[in-house]
Amino acid sequence: MTRTGLASADGCAITDLRLTIFRAAPLKPIRVSFGGMTLRQTSVLEIICADGRIGLAESWVNYPVWAPFERQAAFGEAVRPLLVDADSSDVAGLTDLALRRLLPYGRQAGNPGTVYQIVSAIDMALHDLAAQRAGLSLAAFLGAGGASAPVYASGLDSSAEDREIVALRERGHTRFKFKCGFDHDGDVAALGRFRALLGSDAMIMIDANQAYGVDEAIRFGRAVAPLGIAWFEEPIDTHDLAGMRRVREATGLRVAAGENFYGTAAACEAVRTGAIDIIQPDLAKTGGIRTALEIARVARECGVEMAYHNFASAVGVVASIHLSAGATQGSLVEIDATGSVLMDQLLAAPLVIENGSMVLPSGIGLGIHIAAPAMAKWALPSSQHDGT
Repeated sequence: MTRTGLASADGCAITDLRLTIFRAAPLKPIRVSFGGMTLRQTSVLEIICADGRIGLAESWVNYPVWAPFERQAAFGEAVRPLLVDADSSDVAGLTDLALRRLLPYGRQAGNPGTVYQIVSAIDMALHDLAAQRAGLSLAAFLGAGGASAPVYASGLDSSAEDREIVALRERGHTRFKFKCGFDHDGDVAALGRFRALLGSDAMIMIDANQAYGVDEAIRFGRAVAPLGIAWFEEPIDTHDLAGMRRVREATGLRVAAGENFYGTAAACEAVRTGAIDIIQPDLAKTGGIRTALEIARVARECGVEMAYHNFASAVGVVASIHLSAGATQGSLVEIDATGSVLMDQLLAAPLVIENGSMVLPSGIGLGIHIAAPAMAKWALPSSQHDGT
């Protein structure tokens, strides 16, 4: 396939790309079972068109710490030459082209996930532009648009203080996910404390980030099951589908996974083989909006629930809110509740949570803009590889 042609007559031609890295120190240590985060960071893509419209997107760069600089180089040296002068209205053609051109390099480097993270941003930005041209919110563009989407507070662990949990509830949260995989007895005790604090009506999920072996996961799952756990996320290596089925069957807990399935094949296999109950694509990481919609179609056929993973910035969260309010109505959306400035202060207009749901931003496309103070405080200076 040759590169998609120009669209200068109606202003759809891509004239430039900008990739901005945002970095900030976490307000408190971010713990996961395999380590943690010393920095909160993301890379925000802008696709600029001849008609002046700008499509906004996010590419996930949580790990490793140097990932944003690899992303800058990739967009500057590989993506920009591929997209500039192309017709931005050809969403499927351009994302397929980018994947086909870049994936062989990812395979040779033993890192195809990076390619999907790049394509995720391309796909998201092109969808934002398409919805803008239609004069619709992204939710309405992709399906019957609702006014809000259900969300859950994430990033919490056994060190969370009661006042933090109470503050999240006062903000409007009714669902909470806690990290585990650190210390069996300590994690069980902490979850008991959180259940007592939140009461029986709150939804509580747990996330091990693949910390356990199968037998360990079963032991832990059985210990916390009486607390009313809504799902057990990534209890073991997520590519061990037979092992995840064993955890489901032995604990009676619903199993969730998906943030580390790149593209559609692995996610759909997990859905079709009964390894999981909840599939969790990340729009900024696992392939973008088209990938998520295909996974959602297969999930509906198989009776598996859809929930969106997020743990980077507000841009990916907002895209997920649009899909949940539209094409995949009612899918839960993960919200970073650690006080990250990239979640709470990146956008010009604050995001609103009411009774466990986030209100859809007004306006067309994603309906969001990066705040000027955020650019001044947390955007890194451009490098020679930023595509500008």
